[in-house]
Amino acid sequence: MKKILRSYIFWTYQRGSAHYDVMVTLILLFIFVSPRL
Repeated sequence: MKKILRSYIFWTYQRGSAHYDVMVTLILLFIFVSPRL
């Protein structure tokens, strides 16, 4: 688990991988949802 968190923080994933897609989706959701809160 620690390894996964570290890799998300330091962004070691290739473009097009599932982890990359998840992180991009979370960032976009944060950008579009946070102004409404």
